[in-house]
Amino acid sequence: MFRVAHSIHHDHDLGLVLLAALLCIFGSWVVSRLYQHVLEQPRAQAMIWCYLTAMTAGVTIWCTHFIAILAYQLDAPATFHFSLTFLSLIIAIVGSILGVVIAGLLKSRRATVLGGRSSAWQSRPCITPA
Repeated sequence: MFRVAHSIHHDHDLGLVLLAALLCIFGSWVVSRLYQHVLEQPRAQAMIWCYLTAMTAGVTIWCTHFIAILAYQLDAPATFHFSLTFLSLIIAIVGSILGVVIAGLLKSRRATVLGGRSSAWQSRPCITPA
């Protein structure tokens, strides 16, 4: 635990870490508010809310990770490959779509857990530095 705290304090730009944390908190709040609309709407309208919720979740996940990666202060130069970075955004969005559609349209406890797990799966390879 102390090692992580030390790394964050000495190896990261704390302003960018704070920005990533605030983006994560605000994005999570927005996604939860949008998801409430998914649950309250009839199936046809819920599908539109599912995609809006999933797009917001995917972009929030991706931006949070990207800003956190930018906060890390490397001793060596680093670059990002545009196509791989864009692919990581697509992975975040598609994974979020899968999770929100499963959880939101099936509307059962088991579906909510399955949707959450599928969304968690996609957030692992979210950012791919080149």
